[in-house]
Amino acid sequence: MSAKPQIFVFHLKEVIYTAIFIILGILFLLLLLIMFKPDSDRKETEGSVSGNTQQTGNVYVPGTYTTIVYLDGQSFEVQVTTMEDHISDITLHAQDSTLSSLYPLLEPSMASLSQQICETQSFDNLSISEDASYTSQLLLDAISASVAMAIPDDTQTSEMQTLQAPTSQIPAEKE
Repeated sequence: MSAKPQIFVFHLKEVIYTAIFIILGILFLLLLLIMFKPDSDRKETEGSVSGNTQQTGNVYVPGTYTTIVYLDGQSFEVQVTTMEDHISDITLHAQDSTLSSLYPLLEPSMASLSQQICETQSFDNLSISEDASYTSQLLLDAISASVAMAIPDDTQTSEMQTLQAPTSQIPAEKE
């Protein structure tokens, strides 16, 4: 029995590619673990905002929080002003005067949502017109994003958030 040594020949390029793919695979797995691990420190921002009690601290960080919404190449800002224990004001600031003529349901929907949220301090049981359901949902998403920035959290550093409205999913509404 003769033992013949087996010689493997590796090209350096193949070794480098294999090492890179192994490193990328490990990084991908770490990213998945970080993204999908349960975060027990995260505060629940959906549902009733009045459900947060202030037994140990404030419900909100006082200030004005802005979310910029882009809709068909035009933008507008949704600003939420909070005090320590309540939402005091919700306003819509259009940077272009033609926005109200292009989207006539934007301002009435914002006025209705603002009044309801400021009165009840809750996102539950809001009365939304059937004619403006998509507009109201877009505004409600922007308001929720601004309110989420106002909730005390050490990991949040930004006071402005941007939303991009998918134009293909927003059908024309009845006037």
